[in-house]
Amino acid sequence: MSEAVLLAFALIVGVDVRLVALMGAALWVPVPAASVLAVLAVTGRRSAGGGTEVPLRFVESIVGELRAGSSLRVALLVACGDNPACRRVRRRIEVGWPLPGCVDGLGDAFGTVGTLVESAVGAGAAGGR
Repeated sequence: MSEAVLLAFALIVGVDVRLVALMGAALWVPVPAASVLAVLAVTGRRSAGGGTEVPLRFVESIVGELRAGSSLRVALLVACGDNPACRRVRRRIEVGWPLPGCVDGLGDAFGTVGTLVESAVGAGAAGGR
């Protein structure tokens, strides 16, 4: 029930309908949704130009580090790598700023993907996780 309320709220505040549909599918039918996403990712990689390559590598790097047992800080640090647009983010992480303050600027460096990471980290911090 709370998922439906959150999805309705997402629509009200103006989140893209495709993203809300994807979130709903992931909540209520996770296995078919995952297989559809896998197919879209594979076909998208073949047809996409170079514009999606950097954000895709950023997300894959975060996921890989988290699966390997790294903390979110380390995963973000590794994912930012040597990208000059992430210089401030890397410095904030290294100095030890609170994580929600560290990720400000990822949206500029990685577009929508960076903005989603900023939102996820902010939501996690607000929930005390």
